[in-house]
Amino acid sequence: MNIACLGGGSLIWDPRSLSIPHMEHREDAWAEDGPELPVEYARESSGGRLTLVLLPSVSTVPTLWTRFTLQSLAGARENLADREGIGQHHREKWIAHWVRDGRCVSQTQVIVESWARNRDIDAAVWTDLPPKTNGNDGIAPALQQALSFLKSRTGEEAKAAEDYIRKTPRQIKTSFRSVFEKELGWVPTGRK
Repeated sequence: MNIACLGGGSLIWDPRSLSIPHMEHREDAWAEDGPELPVEYARESSGGRLTLVLLPSVSTVPTLWTRFTLQSLAGARENLADREGIGQHHREKWIAHWVRDGRCVSQTQVIVESWARNRDIDAAVWTDLPPKTNGNDGIAPALQQALSFLKSRTGEEAKAAEDYIRKTPRQIKTSFRSVFEKELGWVPTGRK
């Protein structure tokens, strides 16, 4: 099976144990012509970071993708869940996938299917964590809440928050990111 891994955030510059092709520069393993998906900085994550998640209500941006070196869909899903630190209880819900000739039950799967149609891809796997605000899963922050969250970080958390935004690939131009660049001066530094 040819299985694609879709991403836009830290998977690109920090794949850790992700089973993808090894390149001298990690970012080089990722193609920039991934499916256009609705993503935004909407999850208050560990270390003070505001991370990207899928949000159906926002504009789409072109994501990135690479091929897993694994050929089993179950193995690819487990590998991504391990990299993301997602426990067994949430793996079925927070690691999403599409399979060629399978049934599409989400809008994201429909988009991925259309993107994969003319590529030699049999399946795709991606992280589908919910938004999170003030410790509550499923609640996306408004722009001012997101800015306040980032501005309130101190020490190592402030550095981690800034690094995440700056290292996000340049093509992930969300509406929040434009404001972060203007208000905080956090312009992209990543190679892609």
